[in-house]
Order: sequence, then C-alpha cells, then structure tokens
Amino acid sequence: MNALPAHPPVESPGDQLRRELSALIETIEEMQTKSGPLLTARYQATLGRLELQLLELQIESQSVRRRIESLQSRINRGMPVTATCLAEIDHQIETELADWRRQLEAREQVLVDAREFLAGVSFADVDETKRVKAAYRQLARWLHPDASPENSDLFEKYWPAVQDAYQRIDVALIEALLHLVEHAVNERSDKLPPTDSAIELERLRRLVITHAERLARLQAEPPHCHAALLTDDVWMAARQNELEVTIAAESELLARLVIRLAELMSHLGLAQPIAPGGLA
Repeated sequence: MNALPAHPPVESPGDQLRRELSALIETIEEMQTKSGPLLTARYQATLGRLELQLLELQIESQSVRRRIESLQSRINRGMPVTATCLAEIDHQIETELADWRRQLEAREQVLVDAREFLAGVSFADVDETKRVKAAYRQLARWLHPDASPENSDLFEKYWPAVQDAYQRIDVALIEALLHLVEHAVNERSDKLPPTDSAIELERLRRLVITHAERLARLQAEPPHCHAALLTDDVWMAARQNELEVTIAAESELLARLVIRLAELMSHLGLAQPIAPGGLA
C-alpha cells in the first residue's frame, strides 16, 4: 500500500499573522533601504545633473538680468553709476538670489549622494536575492518586536547584523544568523507561554493593519509613486531630451543678456562686465 502524501503542518492563526507581518516589514525595509534610494539615485544620475545645470543657468540669467535692470533704472532717472553703486547693486542681487543659491547647493549635494550610492550598489543574482528575502522574513518573525516581543533580547543581539546582511545581500551571513536565531528560539520555546491567545491575536491583527497602512503611504509617496516612470527608459529619454532643449534655450538667453550687459557697461564707460557667476 502506498503511503499517503505528507501534508504540510497547518499554520495557527498567530503564525499566519506573523508571516503576513514579517512580509510587510520586509517590503517596507526593502523600499526604504533599496528600491527608494535606487530610484532616486537613478533619477539624479540621469536627469538630476541636467536639472542642476538648468538651475545654474537660470540663476546666472537672473543675476545678469537684474544687473541690467538696476543699471538701466539709474540711467533712466539720470542718476550716476559709480563703483560703489555697482557694489550695492551686486549685493542686492545676491541677497535676492540667496534662496536660489541654497537650492543649488542642496541639489549639488543630492547629486553627489546619488553618485556615491550608485557606486556602492552591487546587484546580486536572483537566487541569492530570494534566499536573503526568505531568511529575512523568517528572522523578522522571530526577532522583530512587533512579531515576537518576547524575543527582545535576541532582537537587540542579532537584528543590526540581520539588517546589515539584508542590505548587502549577504547570503552567507544572513543564513548563518538564521541558524543561530533558530537555535536560540528553539531552546526557549518550551519555557514560553502560549502566544495565540485572543489578546495576542488582536495585537498582531492591529500591527498588520498598521504596517499595511504604512506600506500604502510609502507607495503613494515619491519616489515610489513614480516607479513606473523612473524605470521606463523611453520616458527617461524623452525627459532628458526635454531638459536638454530647455538648457539650450536658457544658454542662448544668458548669452544675449551678457552681450546686453557688456554694451550697457561700455556705454557708461565702466570696466569690462563681470562674467556670469562672478558678480559681486
């Protein structure tokens, strides 16, 4: 007589909730530490540099335009234009553009951070990624305070290493940690009270709802809400072309403004016009 096929053990309601909770925890962690930074870095590396270039040109165009406007205003009112007057005009312009300058510095730092992030990214193969994710979810069920508050001491001892292994896709380390934690959990399993009480199940249900809502908020926020576009090479190429056209137009505008400023300075018999970026 053939033996009946063995059926996998039926999960208790508590274990089902812990499995769902650990999957949510893993997904949120992945979005915060991997997919989110990667989407942002990809955007910055491809389009952020062009947006930075455009902002630099816009700031310089505005600087030269305001200098022309201030000089022309004094000329129209019959007021003399002296070196002191020029210094005052330049100081006023830089004050007006201070917010733009701060935006420029912030974007420069974002671009630097994106380049550093991409330089440190290593792409594991599919099998390694699956093994790391599976190990992480099991470890989350055993260690994470939301899923197993009774293992708080194990959480403090092992969780930092688990996070590090997960972020680096270190299969060897995370599977070694899985073995160690499983041994520690099994050793104390007989000493722990039942965890599937009505109170515990309600606690787990609330946590699942809370983490599901948190995940939904993350998915609705940048960069995750733009993931489809940021991974679409056609859209990225079109946006890149759009920015390049705008940059070319802004460059032409800046050139015309610089020529106009040079003509105005020459008419006033003043020194050569200061080049863009060198005001004040």
